[in-house]
Amino acid sequence: MSTDRIPHPSADAVVLVPLPHATDETSSGAQLIGPAWQRMYELARADQIETNGHADYLSPTVAQYRENTMKPLNPEFPHHRFAVALLPDAPANPLPFDALAAEDVVGAVSAVLPQKENTYTSHVDLFVDPHLRRRGIGTAALANLRTFLREHNRTQAETWPTTPANADEPRVTPRIGVGTLYANDPTVRFLRANGFGLEMVEKVSELDLETFKGRLVSGAITPPKLDPALEILTYGNDVLEHITPEFIAAINAFNADHPQSDSATPYTTTPEQFTQDLKESIERGFDHRVIVIRERESGRVVATSEVYFRRSSSVAAQADTWVHADYRGRGLATLAKIELYRDVLIRVPRVTRVATENAESNVGMWKVNERLGFEVVAANSHWVSVFNDDDWAPFVENGA
Repeated sequence: MSTDRIPHPSADAVVLVPLPHATDETSSGAQLIGPAWQRMYELARADQIETNGHADYLSPTVAQYRENTMKPLNPEFPHHRFAVALLPDAPANPLPFDALAAEDVVGAVSAVLPQKENTYTSHVDLFVDPHLRRRGIGTAALANLRTFLREHNRTQAETWPTTPANADEPRVTPRIGVGTLYANDPTVRFLRANGFGLEMVEKVSELDLETFKGRLVSGAITPPKLDPALEILTYGNDVLEHITPEFIAAINAFNADHPQSDSATPYTTTPEQFTQDLKESIERGFDHRVIVIRERESGRVVATSEVYFRRSSSVAAQADTWVHADYRGRGLATLAKIELYRDVLIRVPRVTRVATENAESNVGMWKVNERLGFEVVAANSHWVSVFNDDDWAPFVENGA
């Protein structure tokens, strides 16, 4: 598409158009895939490549992308998605998404609105076509998204962008935790200019599984010994049949150990909700591999680790690794990850890499990853903007 038809559009020309959801009357597969869906899929692909260096986590076809996007909203974490449209002659009534031309769509924004805990906050994301940046489109789209947030009584917006692992000066320091970011990175500049403050920095790292296998075989990596009172269980998607109260207790304990921020209430789940979320993930085309370490007699879960990946993917995403407080310092995180990656090597040989994110303040897990051979490839960061006195600004602690 041409990128110079409106070099610097007015803010009024930037419109958020909601993506539709399937209803009882309209099947998700009933309509033809129009140009707006194709364009959104292309933008989603560009976003993932820019963020991850690949698009392995994206639906493999535009038809599957559309079907997954149109699924009903999750009741606890509804994910509202919008096309950013450039409409210089915008009609008085909102234009339906399927009426957009491909050239109308210049970006995408979304907001997750938690419904149980932390109902004051939102998890937002924004992407503008790289060829159309520095024209005020992102700023206008964010302003419209903030209007949507206020209509839903949200007074906080959080976002987690990934940026290159750049060591240049000057640096930005987070409010909590350790680590820094390059201040002149375009994403960092945009967020700081639009009322976001840096809360925390995480390392994004990857493990080459063939390299891991070689180090394991050579003895460069030595698995810790397992206490005879413990046992290791390995699951795939069949973990759905093993969602016990002990397993959910481990999930909630992890969330309590790692809240979203120092001001957030830890998110909790139930066997029913966790099972439903996992089913939805599988229906969207993701497979899961899970390691559980538990006490033989009581069945109490003392450590877990998980990866997930699309069925055509060569990259797995590392989900949470957790060890019960009573068992820390015994090498169980290292053992759980080694057993998990061994399992992936055997059962899913097409997967050649594992990607993970760790807060720089989580020194213990970073040492585990370094020992296993993970290498830093980028930085992930947590940014917060708070609505107060009719303006959006970085979070400030009371009395600060």
